[in-house]
Amino acid sequence: MRQNQQKNEEYLQRRYENREFLKEYNLIREEQYEREDPSLSVQAYINNFSYPTTLEEVEYDIDEGRTSMDALLSHTDLTWTVPKWTKPGDIVFFMHAKTAIKKITALITELRNEKDHYSPEEYEFMYDWLMKSKALYDIYGGKIMAIGRVSGKQAYEERDSDSPVHFHSKFFSDIDSVVILENPVDLSEFKSFVTLSSGGSITPVFGEEFNRLRALIGKRNRLPRYVRNSIAIPVPLRDITAKNWMEIAGQYRRNFILEKQFRAFFVDYLLTALGDKKKIWKECRCCKAINPDSYADNVITFNGRYLPVEVKLNIAAETDLKGQVIKYCEVERCYLRYGNPEYIDYSMMYHLNALIIDLFKVYMYDAETDEIKEIYDLDDLHSDSDIMALRKCIAANVKEPAKERNRRSRYSRIAIRNFDISYIVADAIVSAANPDLRPGSGVSRQIFNTAGFQQLSNACKKISHCSRGSAVITPAFNLQAEYIIHAVGPIWKGGSHGEAEVLYSAYAQSLRLAMEHDCHSIAFPLLSAGALGYPKKQAWNTALKACQDFIDQNSEYRIDIVFVSLDEELIETGRKILASDSYKFEHYDNL
Repeated sequence: MRQNQQKNEEYLQRRYENREFLKEYNLIREEQYEREDPSLSVQAYINNFSYPTTLEEVEYDIDEGRTSMDALLSHTDLTWTVPKWTKPGDIVFFMHAKTAIKKITALITELRNEKDHYSPEEYEFMYDWLMKSKALYDIYGGKIMAIGRVSGKQAYEERDSDSPVHFHSKFFSDIDSVVILENPVDLSEFKSFVTLSSGGSITPVFGEEFNRLRALIGKRNRLPRYVRNSIAIPVPLRDITAKNWMEIAGQYRRNFILEKQFRAFFVDYLLTALGDKKKIWKECRCCKAINPDSYADNVITFNGRYLPVEVKLNIAAETDLKGQVIKYCEVERCYLRYGNPEYIDYSMMYHLNALIIDLFKVYMYDAETDEIKEIYDLDDLHSDSDIMALRKCIAANVKEPAKERNRRSRYSRIAIRNFDISYIVADAIVSAANPDLRPGSGVSRQIFNTAGFQQLSNACKKISHCSRGSAVITPAFNLQAEYIIHAVGPIWKGGSHGEAEVLYSAYAQSLRLAMEHDCHSIAFPLLSAGALGYPKKQAWNTALKACQDFIDQNSEYRIDIVFVSLDEELIETGRKILASDSYKFEHYDNL
């Protein structure tokens, strides 16, 4: 074993520490693979590749006759895992993961412990393999050590799920012109301006990040011409804001190469401008009874209802776009936020339509005719008046089936639900407040925490005070609502100190604020029924009476009112009162 280790060390010294060899080797590679027309406007990314995690994976690599590092050091052309958005001409910075040493060390220990499971020859060969990997890590670990260029179209390879491979990607492409850096660049030298992806091995490097990384590597290495002469996406992404997105992103819109760039720097701004509440939801789960769940790219509110949105770079390149968007139509419910049990149902959605946006136009899908119609050319989008024109185009093309229009209520409704109010979807959420508007305990504290404690506290400080029986309004920040209405109820003192009138006023003013701010759904806790000591049955009677009077006095204004609590006994008490003959609401507890 000692003899093999000595041979391995000599091999490493001869092959990897001889800088003259690397210099000569890279010059030959560059001369052979340089092209006369270096790619411009490329994508660039760091491929942070690691090491097997199990001995079984090591054996598999040995049987295949290579490891990732061997492939890089031994070939000018190779096939490698790539992100699914890659294209020919893209630049790859290969980095040997800093965490790989933990895996290598653990595998060496595991091999020693499992020595009896291997023949002496197998054990010695695997041990030698791992020690070689450790020696390579000492040279290249945590460093960008090679550069390559994507030369072929992306290919998808279906692998046997039982195959002992340590990489997860099924997307591959040919890489050519691979150059080993004479002086690898350590992570510590570029982590101040490039943050490695925590969710995978691929980290896109765009714009100024690419320029700085290229300059850093070029200080100590002779860069191939395809790196020296390339420009990484000529789009000033960091300059794009909510004020200038139409001007800047509109100018460079067609240069977006990645869908996630198009979304972040154009579509998100566009949808925010189009939506009623200036809020968009992403990756929304759509559920049908007879189909698997699907995920709409976005959902926005438009003219009081929820509209699904699909985003593409170019719909002409999509093979089954209709098959995708029809999954967002005629759904029973839609979950706007991942992992949140709160949902919107069919009565709140456009049933037959999905909005589609690509780099060129806006389209509307009609499930009734199974057609995709162009409704607006994005080259015509320059100002707020153009946004209004686009809204009119959308309004003219959305529709609902007649049976759903008939089923949908034209009247205000009420529900009592067992749910956490800080996660409910509504236009306005009511918080039981103190006169000084500071966060209390329980539900009030939860609302502050979920909305964003500091932001909401600062908004309340600007108002500073609210009398008992009154209500004030602030933005809802991170809640799934547009507004928070802070209502101050009375302290129970036996019932003879005007408590009922003060409580009634708190509800009435909250509903008035909701109407003034065009809110058509509002969620209440049962005010004063907790720490302030108001008897639960009497609190329910006053709350429901205030809601009934508001609806009667504003019969032309439709609003859905939901009372929310996690107290099952409180919920049951309220539902019994609501079901009595005293109140003539249309219920919607089935939602």
